[in-house]
Parts: sequence; structure tokens; C-alpha cells
Amino acid sequence: MRSQLDPRTTLLDCLREHLHLTGSKKGCDHGQCGACTVHINGRRQLSCLSFAALHEGDEITTIEGIGQPEKMHPMQAAFVKCDAYQCGYCTSGQIMSAVALLKEPCGPDDAEVKEFMSGNICRCGAYPNIVAAIQRVRQARGCRSRMKTFQLTRPKDNAQAIAAAAKAKTAQQGAEIRFIAGGTTLIDLMKLNVETPQSLVDVNRLPVDKIEATPDGG
Repeated sequence: MRSQLDPRTTLLDCLREHLHLTGSKKGCDHGQCGACTVHINGRRQLSCLSFAALHEGDEITTIEGIGQPEKMHPMQAAFVKCDAYQCGYCTSGQIMSAVALLKEPCGPDDAEVKEFMSGNICRCGAYPNIVAAIQRVRQARGCRSRMKTFQLTRPKDNAQAIAAAAKAKTAQQGAEIRFIAGGTTLIDLMKLNVETPQSLVDVNRLPVDKIEATPDGG
């Protein structure tokens, strides 16, 4: 579809005012509420923050393209089933983000879903029902933790820990071997596939003889 536009026209205004696709809502017009969320080439984006002219040739999907009343997308049906809306103004943006979430590396828990949906504001406060609707669809699709399998080793003494460390090229982010010692967000990152080590070495139970400061501050 082609349309002649002022180069300053946002994608949101193009959709609503020129193409008459009014499902995408103008909430804040500053990229802060998520009501204008659409899919561009399969990824969710805020249409109020992008110029329409930048998307020539791109595949843009709005809420109208997700499903219709007579043939709803499973996410739309789940929103109805779980009563995941009140006034409905934010609902199209919520659903667009929720559909995109199905293809993103979101962990299995409600907390992860809330984090991935944090860019969509519901001023009516229907968040629990929104999460329930999303989880309903994910469970129906068999969505579980996407954490990759790994080998867990618990050295019995310092010698075994040193031997394990010798196999690791580095212990930094992205390494194949990572070490667990004390508080860490590593497991949470692994649930999201941000970290994908092949081996974890748990050194929490190793005895500590002393704590010594090194000249370089370590």
C-alpha cells in the first residue's frame, strides 16, 4: 500500500489518519505507555516514535492483522476469557506486545512476563488478568523454561576447583564455564538465554581459610 505523506508523519498517525487503522491507540505520544505497539518485520515497536517514511518496504502488522471477532488470535481469546481489560484503551497495545512475547526468550514465571510487558501501561490496573491471559496461551503452547542444559559440578576441595578453573578460558560473560559463588543473577540470565554456559562450577561449599587483599585491590 502506498501513500503520500508529510515526511514528519509518525507511523502511528499514518496508520490512524491516513490508512484508517484505528486499532493502534495514541496514549502518550511519547513512547511511554505502549498503547501504539505494532509489529514491524515481526518485532514489536512503538509506532508513535517512528516516522512512517522510514518503513518503506517493511512488513507492518497492527491489531487488525492479528485477528478479527469471528476469528480471534488465541491471545485475543485469552484476554476475553481472563477479562484482561477494563476500559480497553490499552488493550490493543497489550495484545500486540503479548503476541510478540510468545517469540521472545521470556522465562516461565509470572515475574518474567511482567518484566517483558513492563513497557505497556494499564491505567485501570488489569495487570493480574493480563498476565493470566498471557500465561494461558503460553501453557497451551507448551511454553516452559527455555534454559539450555548444562553440566553442574561441585568441587569437594580447592584442588578440584582449581582444576575446573584451569579448563575455563575466562569466567566473564559469555564463557562456556561459569562459577557460582555467593549471590548471583546468573541463573536468571540463563533462564532468558542471555547466558548459555555449558558448565557451572558451584564453589559455595568450599572452605575459606582466609580473606586477603591483593596489591591490585582484588
